Amino acid sequence: MLVRNRNNKKNKNNKKSQQQQQQQQPQEKNKNEKSIDYEDEEDDEYSEDDEILKDLNECKTQNQMKRRIEKEKEMEEKENHFFEQIISGSLEHNYISGVAIFNYDGIVLASKNVDVSKFSKNGTDLQKYFERTPLGQCNKDIVSQCGRDLLGPGYIVEGVAKNSIYCFNNQTKCGFSLEKTKSTFILGLFNEKQDRFNAYKVIGCMADDFRGVNL
Repeated sequence: MLVRNRNNKKNKNNKKSQQQQQQQQPQEKNKNEKSIDYEDEEDDEYSEDDEILKDLNECKTQNQMKRRIEKEKEMEEKENHFFEQIISGSLEHNYISGVAIFNYDGIVLASKNVDVSKFSKNGTDLQKYFERTPLGQCNKDIVSQCGRDLLGPGYIVEGVAKNSIYCFNNQTKCGFSLEKTKSTFILGLFNEKQDRFNAYKVIGCMADDFRGVNL
């Protein structure tokens, strides 16, 4: 009888222990589920932070590009103003009638008394007139077209140097000189009232000044 009571008590304790374990399992499951949900929420927060950081970086890059463009534009305006002052000074003594300054892409940087509308806004290939053959000579076929290409029919090349081309129109008595410097091309014009040799000299001196300061 005593043994039976002990067995019954033991069975009751086992049953109670099983019930407690069953009750704990759902609680632990709920804890795990809550933990997973919390981790998901953290992932969402990190994802939102990444998006915000990405937007900030894009905004920063756009602002940097904008400032860079503004700075380049400001430098270009200063450069153009500098060239305009030089051109105005070169025309003071009436040895030449007009000047246009191009960069190496053939784009007009500054000009005065020159019809630049005939030159492409995308650039004019001026470099080809100064290219040399393997023997170091100019390409006569290309150079001979320089006057007609730049100012129209009637302009004949009457002289060529390493960095200079001289053209004259016998009918109109007008002409020009095209000079190559370190980073620019200078087109200087003269009319029928101006001495062409003085004009060539003035334009050449301007080009030498440019070369002296690496322009």
